Amino acid sequence: MGLKLEINNLSFSYNGFPALDGVNFELGHGEVLGIVGPNGSGKSTLLKCMNRILKTEHNTVLIDGEDVRTLALKDLAKLMGYVPQNSRNIFPFTVFDVVLMGRRPYIRWSLSEKAGRRLPSSSPPMRKGMKGEELPGMKVST
Repeated sequence: MGLKLEINNLSFSYNGFPALDGVNFELGHGEVLGIVGPNGSGKSTLLKCMNRILKTEHNTVLIDGEDVRTLALKDLAKLMGYVPQNSRNIFPFTVFDVVLMGRRPYIRWSLSEKAGRRLPSSSPPMRKGMKGEELPGMKVST
């Protein structure tokens, strides 16, 4: 199942310097788009504007006809994600950890003094050999 993406008149400036000016395109269900260009041409800026990391001056980003500005951030995160090409994390995240972070919009976390951290019982098992849906140091909620 694919989503339809429409970008209409998307513009963005960094401190008055235009990075994007009137970008328009449409991507239909099942289509794939590659965004290429030299350093500083606005590729990452475009992606950040599409998912509301950056607020745009003129913006209409529609996913299946719905303006992304009207979506709750959690709902938008279920439709698209952004992994920066460079990050300065001090933690030694594995690929598994990064993928799990992308699942955050689907996971309800709760804390309790007795049970510690919990995952919902509907979460799929994440690693071979794990008991049920437990992650290391976490217990499954019932």
